[in-house]
Amino acid sequence: MLIEFKVANFRSIREEQTFSLVAGNADKELNSCVIDRELPGLSGVRFLKGAAIYGANASGKSNLLSAIQFVAQFVRHSAIKLQPGDPTGAEPFKLDQASAALPSTFEITFVAEGVRFVFGFSATRSRVTEEYLIAYPKGAPQQWYHRSYNAERNAYDWAKPSTAFKHDRSLQDKTRENSDRKSTRLNSSHT
Repeated sequence: MLIEFKVANFRSIREEQTFSLVAGNADKELNSCVIDRELPGLSGVRFLKGAAIYGANASGKSNLLSAIQFVAQFVRHSAIKLQPGDPTGAEPFKLDQASAALPSTFEITFVAEGVRFVFGFSATRSRVTEEYLIAYPKGAPQQWYHRSYNAERNAYDWAKPSTAFKHDRSLQDKTRENSDRKSTRLNSSHT
């Protein structure tokens, strides 16, 4: 279940934009439109069953959907379809030079098997510059992994994961600069 999606510096989207499926508490009349689901750390929060994206022409609606599609494709295919040195597919905002030189950033909050997760990454055209996965199995955050690119060393720095997470150090060596670790882990289990 999708809870929230954030994107910044992607195509026509320069500043961070958030698409949220968290229901407001102002109107209790439309209970058939919300999901009451108790999640650790989110008691009393209700979620929308659906949402509409609307706005003026050329306001970024299609690019928000393109960003969601980009994340889905990147997670599913970057480790198996991209070869070392291939572009990531990230498309930063081009209408200002400062933004064009910065990575595109994405973050998705979702629920899988009753656990809330926050997965995010930043990517330039050539590499993932940061990536993280945080789980909330009991309401408190557990950092499962976090990597960030260190340009001075031309290598990734990996943060120590939560003690509750079984860490496989070999995946660090298998994760390329233009793919995400999540898909590397998923795809290495199939080989």
